[in-house]
Amino acid sequence: MTRALRVPEQVHNEATQIAAMRRSHPGVLIAEAWREYLANHRDEFAADLEEAAKLLRDGTLDQLATFASRNVDERAAEAVEHLKSKTAKQSADA
Repeated sequence: MTRALRVPEQVHNEATQIAAMRRSHPGVLIAEAWREYLANHRDEFAADLEEAAKLLRDGTLDQLATFASRNVDERAAEAVEHLKSKTAKQSADA
């Protein structure tokens, strides 16, 4: 089964071009990249899961919430930049 996945336009364009050079499909390229990313970051994911499990067993709800939101400032800044660029693009297209 396949599903639609939204990616930034630049990523889509690059994936389409590279896939064409490889005589492949962009979805296949993205799937390969995802599997490679998971393989290369397996230890980080495992450490995060271990920490979350430890907090679930022995920690407080506040400690778990702090752990879960540890990158919230960075994610919020990225969201703001995304909205700014989207708004700028819409203004330019109008």
